[in-house]
Formats: sequence, structure tokens, C-alpha cells
Amino acid sequence: MTAYKEKVSVPYTPQQMYDLVADVEHYPEFLPWCIGARILRRDNNILYADLIIGWKMLRERFSSKVVLNPPGSVQFDYTNGPLKYLHGDWRFTPTPQGGCLVEFQVDFEFKSWALSLVMGGVFSELVHRMVGAYEARANQLYGKPKAASYQSAKPVEQKS
Repeated sequence: MTAYKEKVSVPYTPQQMYDLVADVEHYPEFLPWCIGARILRRDNNILYADLIIGWKMLRERFSSKVVLNPPGSVQFDYTNGPLKYLHGDWRFTPTPQGGCLVEFQVDFEFKSWALSLVMGGVFSELVHRMVGAYEARANQLYGKPKAASYQSAKPVEQKS
């Protein structure tokens, strides 16, 4: 099992960060190694999506159930692909400075030891870079922060 947890303070509102995470169709525009995204079905606040992750010659499809709880959280659970399981959680909490605390955690395990050897490092790096990719996307869409108190997102906590 691999687990990763990160907390960062960003100068964007919980709604803005929630909107970025909930906008699955646009992931290929900014997420590292995400080369395709498709919503298969929507049921109120639940959506079912496929992501295609690619790196060099590797291409894998990951199907997930995503539960949207605006503007405070997004949870996702893996439903099909090369993993034994994957569970993730995004939380967005307002901060006194007007931004929000973004908390991201994910844990996963590959079905086979061989696949873990081949893709484990790439997948772990992808997960590690995700929060920064969302912050960069927020900068692009909402503008770079003006307040001197905000710098580029720095992990408050991380574990692998």
C-alpha cells in the first residue's frame, strides 16, 4: 500500500479550488501524465469518470466514482483498472486570510507486484505532483496571488 497526504494553504477560495478538482474533463490540460478524461455518467452529486494516464510507452485507464460535496470536499474511489484499490479525498477549508487550506490524501495498491514495479514510481510521482498542478491551474485561471503572505504552495504534511 502507498499513501500520500499533503496540506497546503492557497490564496484561493474553497469554491475556486473545489471547482478545479470537480472539473474532471479539463484534467488533461494541466495534470501531469493525464492524457485523457471522460465523464461516463452523472447522478446528482456523483459522477463516474475514466482517466487515461500515460508515460512514455505506458497507457492505463482508471475508472472512478467521484462524490462531489461543494464547496468543501471531493472524494474518489477507483472502480476499474490496474489497481487493487485507490481511495482519495480533497478537502477545502476557508482560512482567516481569505484563502483556503487544501488537504489531499490518497492511498492505493497495484493488483500485481510486477505492475507495481513498472508503474509504481511513475504513479507515486504523479500523486506527489498533483497538488502543485492544481495550484498552477488556479494561478492560470484566477490570477497569481497578490498578497505577500502567500507563496507557492508548500506541503504542511506529507507521507508516503
